[in-house]
Amino acid sequence: MSWRGHLWTLAPHVRHRLWPVEAPPSRPWKTAVPADQGHSIEISGALSPGSEPTAVVLVHGLSGNAGSAYMCRAARVVAGRGWTVLCLNLRGADGRGADIYHAGLTDDIEAALRCEELAGASRLFVWGFSLGGLLALHTACRSSSERLCGVVAVCPPLDLHLGAKALDAPRAWLYRRAILADLKRTYAATAERRAMPTPPSVARRARSIRQWDTLTVVPRFGFRDVDDYYTRASLTQLDRLQRPALVVASHDDPVTPLATLQPSLDGRVALLDVVMHRGGHCSFPRPLDVDGGVLDWMERQAVGTPEAHG
Repeated sequence: MSWRGHLWTLAPHVRHRLWPVEAPPSRPWKTAVPADQGHSIEISGALSPGSEPTAVVLVHGLSGNAGSAYMCRAARVVAGRGWTVLCLNLRGADGRGADIYHAGLTDDIEAALRCEELAGASRLFVWGFSLGGLLALHTACRSSSERLCGVVAVCPPLDLHLGAKALDAPRAWLYRRAILADLKRTYAATAERRAMPTPPSVARRARSIRQWDTLTVVPRFGFRDVDDYYTRASLTQLDRLQRPALVVASHDDPVTPLATLQPSLDGRVALLDVVMHRGGHCSFPRPLDVDGGVLDWMERQAVGTPEAHG
């Protein structure tokens, strides 16, 4: 990892705060997701209808949302092809307190794929970033949707044990601090609307990702402990894929270091393509080159060309 990885990770976020990336024209979107004890929760997003029969669901990373810089940039690229794009807020990410999510919970993505607004699309893709990329890969292993043509995962934390250890390391303190601040804010909003196992005043004391998951995700979703959660939500055996998948990783990623991904990416998997780029976490020196390559890959999956998995 080099200083360039930090620069390529941080610069787009600073730029987005000063000069926000303009998302394509969209309208508010929402749908209901089945939840505990027969109840349902509402999730939201931004929908940009297209003229082509292809739709892409974009999924943000941990502490992100539908308006994150990488989501807006990807949405512009997708919309530029005439495809429908749905920027999805995972439950609670919009600050409206529906619930919290975790790295193995694909219910929100499945609800988006089934939604009425995408019913007219004959080809569906899921494109996720960071934790959203891991969720996209889980979707490729589990989804029964016949319209799902493939998924893309950008800088996904495939092994959550290694990923949490990397984020909790001293050199990642800036990223950890920013992520925890956002998570604590959305958790507090959730606790105002529904009972949560851990009071916000206690969860607020977490100083590491591992502590946060122990206090929030583990009791909320009934995992035995944090190691049980990390083991069950990791995806280190990619031969479980049922749909084509593209993993885009960065050589200098300071949030999900390549060393945490390499063990899971070693060896050939029939439905998996892997591309390595120079860049940071979900950000690259020439992002449109990366994004354009992603859309080219999606088009190959959509038409089923023989070279799609070459």
